[in-house]
Amino acid sequence: MPGYGINITIPNTNFFISPMIFAGLGAAFNSYYSKNGKDSYTNMEYAANFNLNAGYNVSRYYSKIQFNWAAGYSPLDPSYFTSEFWMALVIVVYP
Repeated sequence: MPGYGINITIPNTNFFISPMIFAGLGAAFNSYYSKNGKDSYTNMEYAANFNLNAGYNVSRYYSKIQFNWAAGYSPLDPSYFTSEFWMALVIVVYP
């Protein structure tokens, strides 16, 4: 997915924050079997993703908290499928 992100450091500290956003669409080629036989169709799908990272970084230590949200939409004539995902992640690295 195409998107944008930026890394912002807080002056005179080792803290950073980096938000990112991605969004896109694509074509889905689906085929299935039912009691009426095999069928297939093509439809457009949409998706989005947002990440927010915040952390602390020095020469021998790194930590980060990440929040992630993702969502998608797929039309399935006559219904539709949606998805949503939330995640929180803590990373600490010390050699």
